[in-house]
Amino acid sequence: MSEMISLGTARVYRNDDGELVVDTDSLRRGDFAGDDFGFEDDDDEFGDDEDDEFGDDEEFGALGDRLRSRRSRRKSRRSSRKRDRQGRRSGHRGERQPAAPKPKQRWGMTVVGGSDSVGEGGGPVSVEIRLQHDFKASDITFDGSHESAKVQSIFFGDHVVWSQPAGVPASVFGSNSQLRGILEGQEVQGGRDITVNGVLRDAGEFTVTVTGLKPVTSPCG
Repeated sequence: MSEMISLGTARVYRNDDGELVVDTDSLRRGDFAGDDFGFEDDDDEFGDDEDDEFGDDEEFGALGDRLRSRRSRRKSRRSSRKRDRQGRRSGHRGERQPAAPKPKQRWGMTVVGGSDSVGEGGGPVSVEIRLQHDFKASDITFDGSHESAKVQSIFFGDHVVWSQPAGVPASVFGSNSQLRGILEGQEVQGGRDITVNGVLRDAGEFTVTVTGLKPVTSPCG
């Protein structure tokens, strides 16, 4: 076998036909001492960027032109695939219709009430008001009740809103009393009861009136 003579080190590429091509412009003469085979810095020589895998192509002539053309085609394919993915995602999003916003609940004024009575000698009384709708209370009065009427407790459903076992005269809930607002903001669901308990010393009526708000259905709904 004939002796092989080292000419130095150079960049070697494979062309489109599969043949090895030596870049003679990059040929460096010298020995092979050291791990880098005469190259000072591989990273600087070839670059870190994936798309710039062969460094600066300007010095390679026709070979550089082919490298730039190949890289351009690769970028074009990537851009095309990216646009296709974005188009598919946009199409899927377009198929889903956004949920219609829930209309805001409107409320209107309403009045509910009831009464109970006792005979001679008086006794305990209880008024149960069954609500047909959700209810937000604002005020309570006992107009029309016997002068001896006392209020002992007020329930909204199972919730105790106010309680005084000894009883408070119904007249205390008059127009100028601070107790008029004792129910303001209290809520109870439709189908449940507002229950007011009291006592009368003599025969007479125990009348309860509660003002507040109920849901209002829009004429267009």
